[in-house]
Amino acid sequence: MTTVIDMIRPHRASRVCLAATLGGLLASAGCGESASGPLAPPAPDQTKQPARPVTFNRDIAPIIYRSCINCHRPGQSGPFDLLTYEDVSKRAQQVVQTTRSRFMPPWLPAPVGPKLLRERRLSNVQINLIRRWAEQGAPRGNPADLPPTPLFADGWLLGEPDLVVEMAEPYTLASKAPDVFRNFVLPVPIERGRWVNAVELRPGSPKYVHHAVIHIDSTPDSRWRDEQDPGPGFGGMEIGGGPPGGYSIGWAPGNLP
Repeated sequence: MTTVIDMIRPHRASRVCLAATLGGLLASAGCGESASGPLAPPAPDQTKQPARPVTFNRDIAPIIYRSCINCHRPGQSGPFDLLTYEDVSKRAQQVVQTTRSRFMPPWLPAPVGPKLLRERRLSNVQINLIRRWAEQGAPRGNPADLPPTPLFADGWLLGEPDLVVEMAEPYTLASKAPDVFRNFVLPVPIERGRWVNAVELRPGSPKYVHHAVIHIDSTPDSRWRDEQDPGPGFGGMEIGGGPPGGYSIGWAPGNLP
């Protein structure tokens, strides 16, 4: 069995209880600095909000900690950090713009139908709190109001995986390259069928991997195409023989296993 990892403008490696680890990968960050988004900006929120000043420590930090710093922290895919008051306040207008347009935080499902569990979409109340905070000069507030900075696990998020599948050699992205669509073939060294409970992708260079799709290809097609290409993997968005039966797993920055 062969796992084909289709990296589109690259991100890290993978964990499959099965898991795969990709070396130095592809192209550009998943949290851009533009603010265009598919949804209209939120209308002014009609919910009554407190007249008190909006401060970072009491009102804004909980929003940032919940919805932003999974990506916007050192070693992750965000192009800058949002861990501290200084990080956020110097980008206050950018945060207003990107949240008001709903470009950030990334969340594709449309706001219709049943509410989804753990959705990342900010509410109108949260978006307008951020706007009011910036308009008031981005005050820091009382240090006692600041919640603890969330802790993030090092290494595999679900613990040590049963199997780690790694690239045989790293892929080097050319300087100033455009978006690169690259497929890496990772043989899975198992002798019998196994149930997979979870898959975690861990890019070697998170800032340069936009997203990835993991396919299972039980045919020799992907391996043959890899052999025809002089570099690691092969280019393009068509992977030939896979994925059979719809076995496909997508990953993007901020996704959890």
